[in-house]
Amino acid sequence: MDSEALFLESRREREESRKLRHRRTQKIQEKRRLALELLKERLNEWNSELDHIVSSATTSSEEEKRILRMRFATHDDKLKLLRKECLSTDALSSLLQVLDHHSDNRDVCSHDEDENLTVSDFGIFHSQLSACQSRLDRYRKEKLPRGKFIFKRYRQALENNDQPLEESGALRKNKAKAPTESQSKRLDPSRTLSGIQNLDGVIVHGNGVVEGVDGYQLTANLTFLALHNITNCTIVLRGFYQSIHLLSVRGSSMIIENNVGGAIHVTDCHQMTLRSTCQQLRLHGSTGLDCYVFFKGGAILEGCSRITFWKRRDVSMGDVRDFNWLKNGVPSPNFVIEEDSNEATIDVENSEADSDQIIHQEDTVAFQEKCIESLSIGAKIIQATLNNQDDEDEL
Repeated sequence: MDSEALFLESRREREESRKLRHRRTQKIQEKRRLALELLKERLNEWNSELDHIVSSATTSSEEEKRILRMRFATHDDKLKLLRKECLSTDALSSLLQVLDHHSDNRDVCSHDEDENLTVSDFGIFHSQLSACQSRLDRYRKEKLPRGKFIFKRYRQALENNDQPLEESGALRKNKAKAPTESQSKRLDPSRTLSGIQNLDGVIVHGNGVVEGVDGYQLTANLTFLALHNITNCTIVLRGFYQSIHLLSVRGSSMIIENNVGGAIHVTDCHQMTLRSTCQQLRLHGSTGLDCYVFFKGGAILEGCSRITFWKRRDVSMGDVRDFNWLKNGVPSPNFVIEEDSNEATIDVENSEADSDQIIHQEDTVAFQEKCIESLSIGAKIIQATLNNQDDEDEL
């Protein structure tokens, strides 16, 4: 009887344990169901608010766009907070704490610390939250489309294409860098040729001697030279310079025989002809220029018009950029590039190459003359030897 009683007692305990596990499983499943329902309810509220924002949104002005952008950002923050609550490790506990305030069934809503959501629950939460995020991004893109990236000053220049570009801050900044007439008055007189009118054949030598102008003597071995207030003159520069500034030159012809190591700055010059080679050419506020210039680094125009660049067919030069013309694919009307077939165009590199070729030809001619002389001497020696042999045979 004792063994039978023990068996029945053990069977009863196992049955109670099974029923307890079953009730616990049902309880956890009920909690998860309530958690999913709570998430669904929150997402429905979130979607309803989003629909209200989209339906009442207007984007006719910049202020309305700014307000709509702020409302979208606030709604996005709500979704991020909800994602953080639902996808955390204690998500079930946090959700059930909310359920404790919305349900009268305390037995169902009570929870243990070791209870948590399963991987499948997290997958459901993640898919629903991702769908809401995609919906928000789609509405934001429709209501607030992002325009093509473009600089603010560039956009203003395109909108006000009829206005001169000098009104923009960028050009004013660049113009401030260019030497003006007031600045030219402060230039070193020993490095500046100024106030010359109606003279032809003026030559500036590398030692500072100015030929054709009385009373001018510049510093020897100049690396910087400025020509200011020149009218109806022809000037030849024969020195080696790192930079040259031409200011207020009118109706004149400037010939720079040697290569300029840096830039040639031309400011407020009109109806002028320039012949040279340089690293860069910068033109500021000039009109009616004929530039027979080979520039390696390119040319920059600011506030210029009727500029002609003469290019030789066998010489390549850098690009020409007009800061007053911002339309891509449309040539600037402020300058033209023409082909120059005139052999008189000064090209320092070609001149150096020609001089090297002449030297090489002279060396070749000298070598040929020496060879001919050596051959003639050898022929005379052979002829003398043959004559001696004939005399010996006769004897």
